[in-house]
Amino acid sequence: MDTEFIIITNNPYFLENSLNNAQIRFKEISTLEILNLSRDLIYKGYTLVTHPFVGGIKPNQTPYKTVVLLEGEGPVDIDSARTIGQSILITEKFLKIKAIPSLSESIKKDLAFIDYTLIKEALDPDICLV
Repeated sequence: MDTEFIIITNNPYFLENSLNNAQIRFKEISTLEILNLSRDLIYKGYTLVTHPFVGGIKPNQTPYKTVVLLEGEGPVDIDSARTIGQSILITEKFLKIKAIPSLSESIKKDLAFIDYTLIKEALDPDICLV
């Protein structure tokens, strides 16, 4: 597979565990800011590869968010723009109801590993359709 994915993440696990077919853009920012950054790139022509809520973990249950994009310079992909926009609204709604709780380092490590594993499996060349 020749495709190189762009991974936007605040998950430090990606710093220690790279993926062969992906460029990691690590930012120490909130989950909502990761979504906003992804939206800005989608408006520049990038395409969403993974749904922002991959794995079904609620936005107020984890401090980590990872979004995978394909770089592009063409017109805005409407499906990507709609999905990221809805994801931002849902995240804002959940965070207003209940903020992300303080978590032990052990739990943070577990959540980081889960986030990484979901993305790694989604980009598995034997599975990924992109």
